[in-house]
Amino acid sequence: MGQAQTAALSYYSALQRHDYPEAYAVLGPHATVTVDGQPRVIDSVDTLSSLAQAADRKAGGITAYTFTDGQFEAGATTADLTVRVTRAGGVYDVHVQMTFTDGAWRILRVDRM
Repeated sequence: MGQAQTAALSYYSALQRHDYPEAYAVLGPHATVTVDGQPRVIDSVDTLSSLAQAADRKAGGITAYTFTDGQFEAGATTADLTVRVTRAGGVYDVHVQMTFTDGAWRILRVDRM
């Protein structure tokens, strides 16, 4: 679980710093982020940047993020994690689905920006 957790937290660290290329590098192919109830495929750094900046305008920038829960089986190639995100506009839990592909943990799905 440690490497999956590290990858998820590095995504939020990059978003907090507005380093969208680094955040995008943690995403797997065809990764989706749910925005306003609709899953959006993150097919480029520009798409991620646009969605992240819109979330920052709506709820304030990310001020903190903490791993709170996870489900993982030894030898499995997927993991489900929960990250608590703090923004100026409030605190909420994000469910992050990870996959191990090409030798690294990547984000498949995030249920909230």
